[in-house]
Amino acid sequence: MFTATIHNDFRFCHVFFQDNSLSGIVDVDMSTQGERLLDLCIGLTSSSSARGGSLLTFEELKDTLLMYHQCLPLTKTEQSVFKGVLIYAFLEALDDLSQDNGTEQEFNITQNLLSSIVKVSEKELLEGL
Repeated sequence: MFTATIHNDFRFCHVFFQDNSLSGIVDVDMSTQGERLLDLCIGLTSSSSARGGSLLTFEELKDTLLMYHQCLPLTKTEQSVFKGVLIYAFLEALDDLSQDNGTEQEFNITQNLLSSIVKVSEKELLEGL
């Protein structure tokens, strides 16, 4: 697997945009060397709030993955394990929601997106990469 300097707490609430361009990434105090795929998958499960829960629809998740891949291409090995790592990240997000008293809406959105990921083939999930 590809290791790199990773954020280690990558979530949408730590990413800022201005005029549709990335303008900053904050809260980098936990940055370290690690598996970038796990960092990416945790980011894909995140929301705009620090508490957690999913923010994206299935199509938005796929679009975000494609944008990431265009900037930092996933290796064939990363692509082969992507679905499993993403499912793991979603299970962790649901666990975080349960520990942090997430709302019913946060649980439902996150569970629905996880269900979509489980049902789709790896080929469909990685379509366009």
